[in-house]
Amino acid sequence: MGTVERIEGYLFRGYYNFTRNSIHKSILYLMPLEVCCFFLLFNYPIKSLIFLGILAIIVIVYLKPGFGLYGCVAIRFSGIEYSFSIEGLFAFFAIITFTAWIIRSIYRGKAHIYFDQQGKYLLFFILAGCLSILNAEDYGLGFKALFIWLKDFLFFILVVNLLSKPKHINEVLSVIIGILTLSIAYDFATNGLGTYLHILQLHRMKGFSTDPNYFAITLVMTAPLIFALLIEETTLWKRVALGTLFLLFFTGIVFSYSRGGIIGLISVLPIMFFSRRNLKWNLLSVFLIIFILFQVVPPQFWSRVKSITNLRADLSIMKRLLLFKAGISMFLHHPFLGIGWGNFINASKRYIGLFGALAHNMYLEVLAEGGLIGFIPFVGLIWISMGNFRKASKEFLRCGKSTMYAISKGLMVGFIGFLISGFFLSVQEYKIFIIMLALSSVLKRISGSKISDESEHPIRYIRHTTCI
Repeated sequence: MGTVERIEGYLFRGYYNFTRNSIHKSILYLMPLEVCCFFLLFNYPIKSLIFLGILAIIVIVYLKPGFGLYGCVAIRFSGIEYSFSIEGLFAFFAIITFTAWIIRSIYRGKAHIYFDQQGKYLLFFILAGCLSILNAEDYGLGFKALFIWLKDFLFFILVVNLLSKPKHINEVLSVIIGILTLSIAYDFATNGLGTYLHILQLHRMKGFSTDPNYFAITLVMTAPLIFALLIEETTLWKRVALGTLFLLFFTGIVFSYSRGGIIGLISVLPIMFFSRRNLKWNLLSVFLIIFILFQVVPPQFWSRVKSITNLRADLSIMKRLLLFKAGISMFLHHPFLGIGWGNFINASKRYIGLFGALAHNMYLEVLAEGGLIGFIPFVGLIWISMGNFRKASKEFLRCGKSTMYAISKGLMVGFIGFLISGFFLSVQEYKIFIIMLALSSVLKRISGSKISDESEHPIRYIRHTTCI
C-alpha cells in the first residue's frame, strides 16, 4: 500500500500544498484543541456540544463566507438575539465572516474591494458624527453611537463585496423571507390566533423580536418584494405560494398594531398595486384577500388607526409631539454640529423636563444629534439608494430579466415604506437600514455589468473598485 507524499488542490488562483511533514505538524498544533474537546466531552456534555457546534459554524463560514453573511442577515431581520438574550450572536457571525473574507482574499493573491459613491457618503456621515461628538454633553454615549456606525460601515463593505451575483441576491432574499415567515409562525404557535382577535386585551405580534414596531417595519420592507415577485411569476403553484406569503405578512403587520408599520403599509399599497399595467386579475385577487382579512381584523386595530388623527386621545402620541418639539428646539440651538450622536435621550429630559426618550422620528433625531453636517450626507445616502434601485430596475427591464426587475422594484417600494415609517420611529441605527442601502448598491452594480452566475470572479469586471 502506497503512502501519500503530496496532495495538491486548486484554491482560487493559487495552490495549497500538503506534505506528510506538514500533516504531522498540523496534528501537533491541534493537540491542545483535541485535549480540550475530550475534556469537555467527558466532563461537560452540554458544553461540549455547544463548543463543537461553534467550531462547526466557524469552519463552515471559513469555507464559504456567504453563509456567515446570510446568518447575520437572518439574525438582524428576526431580532432573535434580543428575545433570547444572545446579544453577541450577530457580532460573532459578523467577525468570523469578515475575517474569512479577508483570509480568502489574501489567498487569491489580489483582492478587489468594491467601494462606490454610497460608501463614500456613509463614510462622510460617520465623519460628521465624529464632529458632532465634540459638541456632546455625554461623550460616552457619543462614542457608543460612533462605534455602532463604524460596525455598520464595515458590515456595509462586507455585504457589497460578498453579494456579487444574481444568485447571491436570490439567496439572501430567501433567507430574509424565510426567517420572517418563521417569526410569524412562531408567534402564532406560541400565542394562538385567538389572542390577537381578543376584544378586551391588546396582544401585539412581534415574532422572534421583542419590539412590535421593529417586527412590523421588517414586514413592511419585505411585503412589496413578495408582491412584485407574485406579479412576475407565471407558474401556478409559485403564485399560490407567494400569494399565501403576502397574506401572511399582511396579517403580521396588522396584528403588530404598530402605527408606524400601518402607515408605511398604507403608503406602499397603492405603489404596489398600480406600478404595472394590465393587472386587473392580480388587483382583483389582492383586493379580495384584503377584504376577507379586514372582516376578521379586531376593533383594536381600527382604534389604533383612528388615534393617529386624534392627537389628544392617546398619551403616547402626546409624548411624541413633545419629543418632536424638543427635537426642533435642539436643532435650532445647535444647527451645525447638533447635540452629539446618542445624546437625544438625555437632552430631551432637559428640554421637556418630565421624561427622556428617542425622537420617534428618524430624520428629526439625525438632524438634532448631527446638525446640518450630519443630516446632509444622511439624506444623500437615501437619495443615492433610491437612485440605485431605480436605475437597476430600468436596466433589468431593458435586458428582459423579469425576476431581477421584480426584486429591484419590490425592494425599492419596501425601502419607501421603511422611509415613511421612519417619520414615526427612530430606525436609523437598525441594521436592516444598512442592509437595504447595501442591496441597492449591489443591484445597481450587477445591472450595470456583464456578470452571470457562472463567472468565477465577477468583482474584477466592475468599475469603481479599490485594489489592495
